[in-house]
Amino acid sequence: MTEKLVITDTIIDKMKKPKKVPRRGKKPRIEFNRIWDSKIPSLFIQMSPTGVKTWYIMYRVQNRRTQRQYKLGNYPVMRSQLARKTALAKLGLVAQGQDPHLDDQKLVKQGTLAEWSTYYQTNLAATKSIRAEKMVHNTHLVPELGKLLLVDIVEDDIQNFLNKYAGQTATHNKIKAYTSKFFNWCKRNRKKTGVTFNPCTGIKQKKAVPRKFNFTDIQFKKVSAFLKKWEAIEGYQQEVYYVGLVMATGCRTSEIYSRRWGDVSFETNQLVNIPTKTGEKSIELNPFAIDLLKRLEVLTGRTKWLFPSPMDKDKHRVNFRDIWQKLKVESGLPDNTQIRDLRTNFGTQLINGGVEIATVSALMNHKDISTTVRHYAHVLKPTQQKALSKTNKLFKVL
Repeated sequence: MTEKLVITDTIIDKMKKPKKVPRRGKKPRIEFNRIWDSKIPSLFIQMSPTGVKTWYIMYRVQNRRTQRQYKLGNYPVMRSQLARKTALAKLGLVAQGQDPHLDDQKLVKQGTLAEWSTYYQTNLAATKSIRAEKMVHNTHLVPELGKLLLVDIVEDDIQNFLNKYAGQTATHNKIKAYTSKFFNWCKRNRKKTGVTFNPCTGIKQKKAVPRKFNFTDIQFKKVSAFLKKWEAIEGYQQEVYYVGLVMATGCRTSEIYSRRWGDVSFETNQLVNIPTKTGEKSIELNPFAIDLLKRLEVLTGRTKWLFPSPMDKDKHRVNFRDIWQKLKVESGLPDNTQIRDLRTNFGTQLINGGVEIATVSALMNHKDISTTVRHYAHVLKPTQQKALSKTNKLFKVL
């Protein structure tokens, strides 16, 4: 299907996947969904059978009869305004007798990592991780290695770069993963980039060390006093209930702040529709968590989210740093304590309280019990020693 319209992002969002037209004795023919822009007649966007929406221009270089097709980038990374701007720039080159494809080939010989990173980001498919991937490129990779020619980068360059994050396991592994993904793309597109190998191949991910954290009795009393104090201060109730819910449920922080009121069941005392790698799950709630939710309902129950954004009620809040910094200072928690340590404390307290590991695994919404064992091995060992001591007394018969 081919149309000619003033292309807007709204129109693109409503595009439908191409239809497959059956043919006798042959593979079905795919009718690509293509929309031409009425503002720039050479510009069009096309949707593939997999749902990828890609911008192209059609052009004819001087003294050539055949038209050529040039890919500008994918939507929504490249939205309609940027697509028109890019199209005009490329068509300007064509008007001067230059071929955009040949310009790309020149980039192979002299392109820096920064230039190729920009090109790569423009053509990234829209995924949940796109924001994190762009941040790695623009905050870490490009500032450090951006001036180097892409084809000259070797393993030592990457290793020396990553050594700066030796003490930050999660950051190190994230940067390494996205850098490796970038160079795999460069390798697959070697005719354009000139890259024939991935310099990250010989670099290993750092092994994550499970965090160890549980409140002392004194710390717990201080945290409790802090939350009671700040609950009474107008404007801080939501933040207090957020911290309280993370403590009381052992949920991941995102599992709390991204919940809708439709995900709360007061009839069954559950949080439902919790997304996991294996599908959606429900989490059982204890009476204290239910009480906190009922207090929160008075404040935000008429909105969609448990914690609506103060800037946009249609979005949920994600930033609770202010209350967390205050809590750490007033409760005397170590400066490197993170809010996700409340989840670790939840699991530790359950195990120390004698709760079976399978139950702990279910309450913490782990993928399987082996994950729980790995994260709480340091807690389980003393517990096992106690169990062995008991069996020694029970079964010592000689």
